[in-house]
Amino acid sequence: MNSLLAGITGNSRVQQILICWTTPLLIGAFAFVIVVLPDVRHAAAVASVEAAVRVLNINKFLLVFIASLVTSVFLYVNRLPLWRFLEGYTWPGFLRRWRIVRAHVPQCRWLQAALEYERAEFTAGQAEAEFEKAATDHATDEQIRLLRKAIDEAQKAKNDWLAHRDAANLWRLTRDRKRKNPKDHGWLPRRQQPLFTFGRPASAQPGRWTLPYPAVPGKLSAYPGAPEYPADIASTQILPTRLGNAMRVMETYGVNTYGLDSQIMWYELLTESPESMQATLEQAQLEADTLVCGIYTMVALACSALAGAIWRAVGGTADAKLWTASVISVVVALILYRRLLNSVESWASLVRTLVNKARDVLREKYGLRTPSSPEDEKRMWQALTASHWYGPDAVRTDELARYKRPGQTRRLASEREQFAEASRVEVVLAVPRGGPTDLEPRPPLKLELTVKNHGSYAILDIEAMAWVEMLTGAGLFFFSEPRQEQRSDALNPASPYWEPVHGSHPDWLPPWDARLIFEEDLPSPLKSGKEGAPAYPIVRWTDRWGTGWEHMRGKLQQVDRSEGVKYVLGPGGPAGP
Repeated sequence: MNSLLAGITGNSRVQQILICWTTPLLIGAFAFVIVVLPDVRHAAAVASVEAAVRVLNINKFLLVFIASLVTSVFLYVNRLPLWRFLEGYTWPGFLRRWRIVRAHVPQCRWLQAALEYERAEFTAGQAEAEFEKAATDHATDEQIRLLRKAIDEAQKAKNDWLAHRDAANLWRLTRDRKRKNPKDHGWLPRRQQPLFTFGRPASAQPGRWTLPYPAVPGKLSAYPGAPEYPADIASTQILPTRLGNAMRVMETYGVNTYGLDSQIMWYELLTESPESMQATLEQAQLEADTLVCGIYTMVALACSALAGAIWRAVGGTADAKLWTASVISVVVALILYRRLLNSVESWASLVRTLVNKARDVLREKYGLRTPSSPEDEKRMWQALTASHWYGPDAVRTDELARYKRPGQTRRLASEREQFAEASRVEVVLAVPRGGPTDLEPRPPLKLELTVKNHGSYAILDIEAMAWVEMLTGAGLFFFSEPRQEQRSDALNPASPYWEPVHGSHPDWLPPWDARLIFEEDLPSPLKSGKEGAPAYPIVRWTDRWGTGWEHMRGKLQQVDRSEGVKYVLGPGGPAGP
């Protein structure tokens, strides 16, 4: 029993279910039993459940625990739909579009313009400070001219972004008023910030805060209805909820900043990160899952309390406790939602750190050169991401090869050439059938193994053997010195005539269709009537680059020639390493 409990508590998935999902459900279930159940005991649905409990003769608290555990397992398995609803992916199309166009896009455009204006203002201040320093240091006329030009450009950028910010602010304050108030009331302002949208971080330094929307830095979102505004609202990357936008910012940080899609390359990035970072990321995800479960639990409690209050009101009884419980549950759900946004913000900070730190290690792993500019780095990571997502082909391979280090490119080309040459070595084993009988004695059976080199380079240190299953037993059968032959007409690959090569080396095979023939007498007939052939060839050699190769059971693989043949005996012969 102790070992079973130790195994359960040591399983991370069981811990996730118990801590992140079962605990909030138990709290909500006991709150329902204490607050809501006594006032709705006489409802038909509750009465039928209580009757079933009496028939089953089960403890009520045990029933609550089992129901919470089963529900937590179900929610854990289906947690993705729970997340997607909170993020806004599964909202009705008209509701998604209304929320995005009317609230988040205007706020996002204003935040983009405000952030770029603050950065332009900071750049202009730096340019003026450098000009004043150069004037006091008696700089040359050319330096003064360049500094004046830099000041003019910075001031122009500052004024442009100020105009964009004011226009975006006017749009978000008076959006859609003329349509709703056609009688010259379009000037009526809305509240300064749309409900349930992100604002500018109050404690952030000017120009040094992160845009809380998944938008490309420095590129303003288009006005809805403008020609450049996309017809498909999903292509804007903006979602109808704050949680969805916070998660999308985290997911698109790598691709927007470096061109590295962290969603596609997630496990590669995670593998190159230290264990402490992996543990911290897991804890952040567990905290977010716990809050998601708590939100849904509070919503369910609020709905049950509200349904009970309405049922009592229809019956002519006003129940202030149930109304209060429903309101408190909604408030707690909103508090948990706010806490979830903070948790996702911390989670996103960890993901940004992971992408910033692990991308250099990932670049070394794939043999990529150091990019020359941010644009060059984006193109490099986009090529690698496309190769992983869509699979390598001629175009994507050539695109990625542009970013390989020169030595790495030559090494990969050499590996492809080696494999192509090794694939042109043909191995054929002639297996004799039958054996001697009392009525008709037969000559000794011979096992013949032929190795043909159709490649362009010689192969060396050829070692030939076969796994043979005879009547007297099974095992490896080694061949002795072979004879070497080549076609009588070397210029005609289809020539059926072969001639021996005199003075040849027994473990060296030249290119262009030369062949080695190994022949050995078998001490015992081969078994027959079994599934599969009774013998399989195993040939090893070394190519011109010094790489060892092995051909076994029709499979070609690189091997270390200093190690012996690795195989596992089983039905049908050796199964390989």
